[in-house]
Amino acid sequence: MAGKRGFTKVPLALPKEGNVGIFTSAAVAATIKRTIEEATLFEGVKLLQALEAVYNQGKKDGARAAFAHLDAGVAEAKKQVKYKNPGRARLAAPAKPAAAAKKRKRTRKKRRPRA
Repeated sequence: MAGKRGFTKVPLALPKEGNVGIFTSAAVAATIKRTIEEATLFEGVKLLQALEAVYNQGKKDGARAAFAHLDAGVAEAKKQVKYKNPGRARLAAPAKPAAAAKKRKRTRKKRRPRA
């Protein structure tokens, strides 16, 4: 079973919720099935701790996805607002005529003294 690719559904019978399907990789599914079949107290507790950790991480990931969705919505709303910070207005520079353009001054190079 460990060589199979993709997700595998493992049915898990819980007393309060009834049957719950766990979708995992093939290696984890094989481990869960083996643990459920053997069902020793130690392995059952380890499985419960692992499932609680996965559940808590899923809650964190779900919250992270929700906040990312909200942040994207706020960024989109900010783009639609046409507000600009007040400041000094830029004045357009008047166009200079080509004939009145300043010429560059030519400077003489200083001569080095001879030795």
